[in-house]
Amino acid sequence: MHSTIQRNIAFRLVKMADIGYITALYFIAGILLAKLCDTIFDLLFGTHDDAAEARKSALRRMLELIGMFWIIGILAYLARNVVELIPSPFDSVAGLKHLQVGDLRQAPIFMFIFLLFQDHLVNKIRYYYDRLFHKDSKKIERK
Repeated sequence: MHSTIQRNIAFRLVKMADIGYITALYFIAGILLAKLCDTIFDLLFGTHDDAAEARKSALRRMLELIGMFWIIGILAYLARNVVELIPSPFDSVAGLKHLQVGDLRQAPIFMFIFLLFQDHLVNKIRYYYDRLFHKDSKKIERK
C-alpha cells in the first residue's frame, strides 16, 4: 500500500510537470502566432485606423471580422496539432502517457495568449465596442 501511494504521488508530480511543459509550449506558440496574425491581417486588411474603419460599410467590417476569426480558427487548429507532435521529456516517467494529458488538446492558455496579443484584432474589437456602447459619450482614449 505504501508503494502504491508513492507511485500515485510520483505520477501526479510528473503530470504537473508535463502540464507546465505543455503550458510553456502553448505560451510560446500563442505569442508567435499572434504576431503572425498581425502581419497577415495588416497585409489583408491594412493597418487598423479608426478613421478608416468608420469609412467602411458595416457589411465590410463584419466580413473582415469573420475572415479574421476564420484565419484564427485555422491557425489555432494547426498549432494544437503541431504542439501535440512535440515530444515531452516527461513521457513514460512514472507511467505518464504524454498524449493522454487532457491539457494537450484543450489549450486554454494558448487561446488566451493567442487572442490577447493580436494587436490588429484587439484594436478592431475595441473599435466595435466603442461604437456599440459609447455612441453618445466622448471617445475613450486608447494607449
